[in-house]
Amino acid sequence: MINAMQARDTTLEAQAAFIAITKPPIEIKIPRPEPLPTLPGVSPFDYSYLPDALRDYVRDISERMQCPPDFAAVGVMVMMSTITGRKIGIRPMRNNDWTVILISGVLLWAIPAS
Repeated sequence: MINAMQARDTTLEAQAAFIAITKPPIEIKIPRPEPLPTLPGVSPFDYSYLPDALRDYVRDISERMQCPPDFAAVGVMVMMSTITGRKIGIRPMRNNDWTVILISGVLLWAIPAS
């Protein structure tokens, strides 16, 4: 025997099916995407941006791995920041002991074989 709730559910499902069949499909017009602007040229990496102690190390990595020097430089800078870890911080407020610790992360993305 069907109770009142089951009967109501059946009629709601039947109504929804009837509406889905008889209602015409909605047409959505999607505009064509605009072309992206051209990007400006990038100047070559200058090793003088690096600290003296890291300059030769980054040059060696980029030559051995055959990768752009800025990729090696970013990795080395993150490596140096993880070495300092929680040992170095900034105290932005003069009258309390709140310390901000450097947290660094990096994501390098490039076209394969670039």
